[in-house]
Amino acid sequence: MLLETLLVIPILLIGVLAIVEFSTLTSRMSWVKRASRDGADIATSLTLPLVGAVPADVEDAVTAALDEKGITWTEIRLEHNIGPSPPYVLTSGGGGSCVGPANIPRTEYVAITVCVEESQLAPNLLETFCFDLDGRFVQQTTIRCY
Repeated sequence: MLLETLLVIPILLIGVLAIVEFSTLTSRMSWVKRASRDGADIATSLTLPLVGAVPADVEDAVTAALDEKGITWTEIRLEHNIGPSPPYVLTSGGGGSCVGPANIPRTEYVAITVCVEESQLAPNLLETFCFDLDGRFVQQTTIRCY
């Protein structure tokens, strides 16, 4: 019975930690989606075409949505096709590591991509058991198109 307990406890612990890890990841990804949606809502209300950097109103909306959960963005990418020579790509923050939308709609659109470091999305609890999840989740961005 002691041997069975010693074998089962690590498996149960890994299972519980995996549930916590993935539920935290899912929850925080929904906050990043919300921030992206809030930024897109602001961007669509601005006068287009936009050029230069991401407008401060969009940055403020994204920051406000993420601040509620203590998440900070590394880069915001705003892309739209409204104007004389589309597409327009505006970035704020990082060095252009954010990847925009893969399927560009044929109609007029505004897309916001919010990049967040993976370490802020999940606590990496399984690292103790040699299941290092850091760098394995590449879904760091969310996009909202109109």
